[in-house]
Amino acid sequence: MGTPNTNDDIKLGIGQTWITITSPVEGETHVIAFCPTIRNANQHKAFAIKYWIDAIISWPEDAINKVGTPHTFNFVLKKASTGAPLAGYRVRWTLEEGADVPPGYLGESKDTKVIESETNEEGKVSVTLRQLKNMEGMNKLKIELRKPTGELLAVRTVTKTWISPKIKIEKTGPDEGILKEKVVYTITLTNPGQADANDVVVKDTLPEGFSYEESSLPPTNVEEKLITWSIGVLPKDATKKFTVTLKADKTGTWTNTVQVTSNEAPPQTGMAVTKIGAPELYILKDGPAELRRGMPANYSVVVKNNGNAVARDVFIRDAIPAGMKYRNITDGTTLRWNIGELPPGQSKTFTYTLETPTVGTFINEAFVFMKNKQGAVHKVTHKTRVVAPDIKLTKKGSSLIFLNKPANYTIVITNDGDGSAKEMVLVDTLPKHLDYITSTPRGVFRPAKDNQLATLTWKLGDIPAKKEITIDLQVRANQTGRCTNSAKLRSDSQEPPAIQPLEASCDTNIQGVAAMAINSYDTEDPVEIGKQTIYVIETRNEGTSPCTNVKMTDTLDDEMEFVSANGPVPFKVEGNKISFEPVPILQPGEKLTYKIVCKAVKEGSAKNHAELIYDQFQKPIIDEEGTTVYK
Repeated sequence: MGTPNTNDDIKLGIGQTWITITSPVEGETHVIAFCPTIRNANQHKAFAIKYWIDAIISWPEDAINKVGTPHTFNFVLKKASTGAPLAGYRVRWTLEEGADVPPGYLGESKDTKVIESETNEEGKVSVTLRQLKNMEGMNKLKIELRKPTGELLAVRTVTKTWISPKIKIEKTGPDEGILKEKVVYTITLTNPGQADANDVVVKDTLPEGFSYEESSLPPTNVEEKLITWSIGVLPKDATKKFTVTLKADKTGTWTNTVQVTSNEAPPQTGMAVTKIGAPELYILKDGPAELRRGMPANYSVVVKNNGNAVARDVFIRDAIPAGMKYRNITDGTTLRWNIGELPPGQSKTFTYTLETPTVGTFINEAFVFMKNKQGAVHKVTHKTRVVAPDIKLTKKGSSLIFLNKPANYTIVITNDGDGSAKEMVLVDTLPKHLDYITSTPRGVFRPAKDNQLATLTWKLGDIPAKKEITIDLQVRANQTGRCTNSAKLRSDSQEPPAIQPLEASCDTNIQGVAAMAINSYDTEDPVEIGKQTIYVIETRNEGTSPCTNVKMTDTLDDEMEFVSANGPVPFKVEGNKISFEPVPILQPGEKLTYKIVCKAVKEGSAKNHAELIYDQFQKPIIDEEGTTVYK
């Protein structure tokens, strides 16, 4: 298009042409394309209309908002020549609908899907999109700009993406409790949604058999059986956990229900069922619900006599589950405490510690026995989940890349375990053959210095259970040869379990490219019959690797007669064909020149045919030069 840059050239196919038009004023340009060689009068003309407008259009941008939040789209139209606003232009807004599209409306009426209005004296016009109900998804809004007379000038579609929180609530507590004793429940709020939850309120409705004692998070209000916490904002991906302590007032099986509400998300409920009993002897067991492998598990066992008589020959048996270790015993054992007599209202507490060498869910049962009672008077079950990370590191990349070309490596870190991996750090060491270009996510790049290779470091932090992290690395080969790109993963945390360093590598072969180019020209054109011209054929290795057995063959047309030839190697002539012996090797950047001297013998258009072959390319490279021969 009139510049040295060929990228902006118009690409034409067979039967196509082009024309450039412009206009200094607004209006219409009618263009007629006419081809006189097409005889059909219905087919030899084509018509087009070009509309010219002196304007700068400021279209609304795509937007992301929380569900239920009205969003106003603003459109501005100004003169391109003066910057003055354009008033009175018609803008039509159309809300597109579909099966999975969130229902919405434009303006104030809930039935309005299309609004047409005019730009004001400031060249502006706006429309507000509202939802009929809070729903995630995406709306598309089609915008049409028309002249005051109605002609269409421009069309644009913008999108509005609605996001919302997703609040979840869970209430956990003991399966069993003792009459007149405290029962502790844990309430856990999570927001795995894409947006913050506002005005979050938690309400805990106590069953008949319980009364409120205290909470680790002070409640906003307590009204007999209803406890209320005004949480406020729960950010996305956030978790909030607190405990509430109740007193067991009556025996029975009680369901404790808690509900959470917010402005944007539907109410969610959680519940815990606890059985409150009143035997003469009660046994309670406390310990961790979850901990990391290698951490000590501390348990306490409490037996209490809530009856009105002395309990005699009381003892406790506590079965240690297999997989946990007590004083180097790992195949399961039973602990026993002999209490003897336990007066009414009295209790005994025993504590012990287990090691956690393996992961899994371990169920521990403790039983209390007394005289004149067959079997256990009462038992308690405690569940402990021991978790640990299971980190895997893989690295993939091309086994073959070419010199000066980029190459990509993918590093994948996977935590297949059920516990998070703490303070993880990844270091990728680049061999001297590779130069760093970029990475996603960005790492900290340290260039090579002295005898130290270049490195990339990512401080990944904690990697949650079942989480996968992918790192894409792009480099460029700077020399040929074989190299190994290694990534090492370690944990800087002192918290158990210890994570052994991992290493993953990719072996890569870097090769150069043999690439021959050929160019030919004639020294005289046109040539009179009886006169001579010289065909000069130049070849060059433009690649990064040597070319071998480079052979040139030249064929003259009938209008020419061979006179002599000159080149880097000997040649032979067979009729109009001149064959040069192969050049054994041509290094990158090196050049070969062949000259064919010939005499014009026949009037016409002569075409010299030069053909180049070499080992590294499977097809011949051809270059032809034309010469006009006259009398």
